[in-house]
Amino acid sequence: MLSNLFTPTKIPFSDKNDYFKQGTIALRAYWLQHEHTEDMEIIQQEAQNLTSSISQTPIFCELSSCVKHNHYQPLAFPNLVAFELHDETYHRHICSECHRTFPSDRWLRLHCDELHNFACFVETCDKHFITPKMRRLHLIDKHQYPKFFPFRIVVTGTRSYEERQERIRLHHAQKTGGSPSSADATHNPPPSKDTMDVDDLTDRLSKIKIPSSISFGRGKAVAWHGRSRSRLANMDTHPL
Repeated sequence: MLSNLFTPTKIPFSDKNDYFKQGTIALRAYWLQHEHTEDMEIIQQEAQNLTSSISQTPIFCELSSCVKHNHYQPLAFPNLVAFELHDETYHRHICSECHRTFPSDRWLRLHCDELHNFACFVETCDKHFITPKMRRLHLIDKHQYPKFFPFRIVVTGTRSYEERQERIRLHHAQKTGGSPSSADATHNPPPSKDTMDVDDLTDRLSKIKIPSSISFGRGKAVAWHGRSRSRLANMDTHPL
């Protein structure tokens, strides 16, 4: 009854089948360990000799920046570790615009953002420039910014009214070819007598002494009244 339910059959596998892969690796490791001990010792000795010879040979940095600062000679390092440390410190994080070196990638990104990535002021414009002058020309030419716009607002912040007037005055002086001192003289003339302080003028007038014989208005005899009477008397005694 059971023979009718299960019939054993042979399933052939090739020697390269994955079914034998794990066993092949284990058997080869066992064979190398026990049958080729002498060969393994020779290989290890050759590797040590090669490592020691490499460690004794100096490694040179032939980049122009190092050659220039080393009297135009390649800079030598005793081993690979020292060379990699030098490369990481001086040649890995370099600004492509000003060729300055930074200790890490973060410092390089901060440097580029603060000194080279001058973004356009317009929010819908995604252009960046390597100098403020190029950004200024772009804003004037493409976005119709006025030439006297405070392009340094990202550095100085919003200026006061007095500072804005001073900026306009300096711009006007440069446009007309005059100096700032002459512009000061033009826009700030010396005070005249008409603009004298009213309080100062009142104080000076209060100190003036008026003779008692002089009267302004009515209610007192004029100073020449006596002389006129004597003149009329003489005219009566000596008619013409």
